[in-house]
Parts: sequence; structure tokens; C-alpha cells
Amino acid sequence: MLRPALLLLLLSQGVEIRDELPAMVKASPRVVLITNPAPMAQPRLSPKQNWSFSYLTTADFMPEGEEPSRRLNVFAQTDKAPSKDVARLTMRLWEMNRRILGIDHAEKYENRQVDIYLCDQGSAGGEQVFEHDGRNHEFNSIYIYDIQNFGSNVELAREVCHEYGHATLPPIGGYTSPEYWANGLMGEKLYMRWLRDQLDAGLLKPSDTCGADIVSLRQFVRDEVDPLILRAASAPQKEEALKPGSQTTMDNFLGLMLEAYSVLPNKVFGRTFALIGNGQPADYPKAIRDSVVEAGNGKFHVPDLLKKAPFWFPFGEKVRFEGNIKILEQDGIWTKVQVIGPGPYLINVGASGS
Repeated sequence: MLRPALLLLLLSQGVEIRDELPAMVKASPRVVLITNPAPMAQPRLSPKQNWSFSYLTTADFMPEGEEPSRRLNVFAQTDKAPSKDVARLTMRLWEMNRRILGIDHAEKYENRQVDIYLCDQGSAGGEQVFEHDGRNHEFNSIYIYDIQNFGSNVELAREVCHEYGHATLPPIGGYTSPEYWANGLMGEKLYMRWLRDQLDAGLLKPSDTCGADIVSLRQFVRDEVDPLILRAASAPQKEEALKPGSQTTMDNFLGLMLEAYSVLPNKVFGRTFALIGNGQPADYPKAIRDSVVEAGNGKFHVPDLLKKAPFWFPFGEKVRFEGNIKILEQDGIWTKVQVIGPGPYLINVGASGS
């Protein structure tokens, strides 16, 4: 990573900057951000509004032994836009998708590229659009409006997380409120929770989160994530509670998804997204159960939030636990459990419940 003084010098001289993101963990994919401080000779016209964008920051995935593969283009109308900050955050979210959820950008859109437009116009906020230019080119586009007056760092991070969820997560929809598609709020809640966890662990810095610090991310999780988890854990979330409809049923689905992220190992949680695919929210408990059964016996996690009272989770019809946790009730694939002491907590998915 370049030192700040050297970066400013190179930018002032109009030199293209190539900056490799520091690896979070050993398994982190190599990513290089490329910033050119000079305006493009041919500005980019946004497909949606035909607005002109003169500045470009890109991000390339660098698979070992292969050619670089472009994943992200961030277009800006001025050189004052936080293009590199937005690119860096987005590629951290891409890493979560890749390492934990096992997904990548859709290949049909510019060979796995996402385009982000940082707009000076419009009211502060954003939208995601699958669009085309009339010449058989399809784009996966995110528009962030009024970028110069967006407000707090954590609000910008939240907006990027929300729109990136629409761009990349399973298209689960059918709701009447607050949005038709759930994947924007899925991304907002899940990614912001993940960012908080990584900052808490020292694996990311505010430079990875558009400047959102650990205090603001903790507050967001307390206000916007934890209540949904507690709501979902308080009772079995069966078909009627999850089927598309009002904000209430969307909140039930979001809470169950966040509870699964809190309880399951990363790869097991990621598998739930593959098993639900483009399905219905009511299918998600079965996707969780199937991912647990696929994984077989092993450890799971109980966060402090769920240690304060008994909680429900779709572990499966036949389950037994080892450690300081006991089964209180079984209802189909749903198990009500209570933590009675410190971990580790182990699950046996093939035994009769006890």
C-alpha cells in the first residue's frame, strides 16, 4: 500500500496509481485499485441518464497465474468524489461474497463487472439498475446521487452496502414494503454487520469502510441488526411469517438470515444462499437445515446476543448437542435451545433430539 505522502505527490503529477489492497487473511484474493487523476479523453455517458463522467477508478482481481480480471469501475463527474474510498469498500464486500458466500458478479454483465456512478446531481441516495446501451451491451449499474453532500461516512457506507446487495445477492422479492426486492436490505444489514466484525477484529480499517469508524458501525448494528435477530429467534419463522408481503414478513426473513450468519460457520452460512437460489423467502429455513445437514457434525457459534434467553433455529429434525447447550423444544425442523454455559458448542445432525 502506498504511503499517503507519495500517493498525493503522484496524484498531483497526474500519474496513474496502482494500489494493492492489503490482505485481510491468508485466503484473501489479490485486488489492485487503479486510480487515474486525469480526466478521461472520452467521458463515460451513463446509460440511465446520459450524464457525463470524466474520472475513472477501477479494481482488478489478480488470480495467481492468470491475467487480471476487471471487477469494478467507479465513474465520477469530478475529481473531488470519493472514488477510491467507494472502490475500496466495494471490493471488500466483493471479497466477503467470494470467500464467505461463494458468489461473484454475474458474468453476463461486462464479464463480471459492476459499474458505480458517483453523481453530483440528484437527491442524496442511490439505486441499482440492470440496464443496456441499445447495442447488446448489458450493465450492472449502481448510481449514488448528490455524492458531494451525502452526509456521514456511515451513511455512505450503508448506501453502498444496500445497492451492492441489489447488484450481487440472490433476487428474493415479492414484497410490498419497504421495497419489492429484499436483497438490498440483505446487503445493508449483512455487510454492515460484517464490516463491524472485521473492524472489531482489526482485519479492516476505516479506510476500508468509506471512513465509517467502529463506534458508528457498532451503533448501526445495535439499532438496525440486533433487533431483527432477536425477533427472528423468538419463535419458529414458518411459511406464513416469511412469505412475501409487508415489511413485517421482510423483517422476519432478514432476521432469520442474520441469525444464520451469527450462528453458522462461514461456509455453511454461504451455502444457504446457494440452496435458496432465486427461491422464495419461505424456503429459507429448509435451505438452512439442508446446509447444516450437508456440513455434518461440527462446531457452531452462539453470539452473546442469543445467550440471554432461549432461541429458535432450524437446525433440523434430528439433532443433538454437546457442550453447555440444551434442547427445550422441537417443532419440525425448528429447535428451541438454551445456552447454559460457555462454549464450544457442538452439533450432531444425525441423532434423535434430546
